[in-house]
Amino acid sequence: MRTTLVLDDRVVQAARHRAVDAGITLSEFVNRALVGTMALDSAAPERPFVFPEYGGGRTVDHAPDALWQVAEEEDRQSMSED
Repeated sequence: MRTTLVLDDRVVQAARHRAVDAGITLSEFVNRALVGTMALDSAAPERPFVFPEYGGGRTVDHAPDALWQVAEEEDRQSMSED
């Protein structure tokens, strides 16, 4: 895919030199750098989402995907009470 990026001139110059040293194109160097950066981000441990509970001053730790399950369970309970 072709795209246009606006990069600092010094960054491009340094990247070109590193690409030449590695024997690859600037595009390949940028691709590898982005893939490597994204891999580092996905390998980082996910911090738990802290859901504030108002009134009691307590917090409940739930991962974001678990919040949906909690809400669904509360809905089922409230419907069965009716």
